Amino acid sequence: MEKTTEISVVLKAMQERYKLAAKIERAEMPVIWQEVVGERIAGVSRVTDFHNGTLYVQVRSGAWRSELTMLNDSILAKLNQRLQQLVNEPPRVKKIVFR
Repeated sequence: MEKTTEISVVLKAMQERYKLAAKIERAEMPVIWQEVVGERIAGVSRVTDFHNGTLYVQVRSGAWRSELTMLNDSILAKLNQRLQQLVNEPPRVKKIVFR
């Protein structure tokens, strides 16, 4: 008798083996950033890197950097919520650095 495995188990194993979650997050982060922060903020900022749990965001001015720093906790929570929906893993963005 042949053993069957649920597709979700196979996909999870592939994600872990090939570190797909990290690759998906890195590739999708600019799009997710725009979805989470909206058109206005996305217009004055852009994701430049995502590495070791830190998201680096270039901001147009010091005033916007200050504004986004005040919104940091809210943005961080929304990013992690969206990422969890995408890759079905625990939150991975630990910190946002606005430059």
